[in-house]
Amino acid sequence: MRRVVFVRHGQASYLEPPYDRLTATGTRQMSKLAQYWLARGVRFDRVFCGPALRHRQSEQIVAEAYVSSAVPWPPVTVVESFDEFPAEAVVKRAIKDLARQSPEVASLVQRLGAAKNPSEKREALDQLVLQLTRSWAAGEFGHESIESWQDFYERICGALRQVLESVGEGAQVVVFTSAGPIAAAFAETFRVPAPQAIELAFSLYNSATAEFEFDGSQVWLGPFNNVAHLDELELLTRR
Repeated sequence: MRRVVFVRHGQASYLEPPYDRLTATGTRQMSKLAQYWLARGVRFDRVFCGPALRHRQSEQIVAEAYVSSAVPWPPVTVVESFDEFPAEAVVKRAIKDLARQSPEVASLVQRLGAAKNPSEKREALDQLVLQLTRSWAAGEFGHESIESWQDFYERICGALRQVLESVGEGAQVVVFTSAGPIAAAFAETFRVPAPQAIELAFSLYNSATAEFEFDGSQVWLGPFNNVAHLDELELLTRR
């Protein structure tokens, strides 16, 4: 049996470009995860990481905590295919294609433009991005310059196969990545339709873990969207 623990990155700089970097909250979230694992004797045989800065920063925080505690931490292997789906490109293209066709999308765009403070803007943007990515995943729009849900899904499935083929029986593996790849792995394992997988991705907390156990053709799901390490309410974030 091989155990794979996916970790969503800590909070990134949503609405504060550049997005691809951890905030102070994101750093604390990952530090909390590292201390939680260390206190429980969690060890890994292999460490994998997506290519984004927020993925690499998240892994590095945990790695440094292990090293400073004199606990072994394997060298990280960066897997390009564990990157997130192209959310920014999807949103920009979808607004052009759907705003004139969908009253719901048009209303969300108008609501975003009328937002008077960061809180209203964040809420409106969350709703708009969710609606647009649902439509993208369902195949309601697309463009040759944008990765489709199917291509993204196959990319993540291929990356997961690569990981499983590279480790032996009994291996304990951790993968630092984003919400989309974790949801795609869940969708592949449990045959979840694309729109529901997107809903799942949007529900994942920053620094949450998701555990899968692989034994031949059988797969068991362990704790999912697990944030037992976050003992402060202010650290529970999704964006």
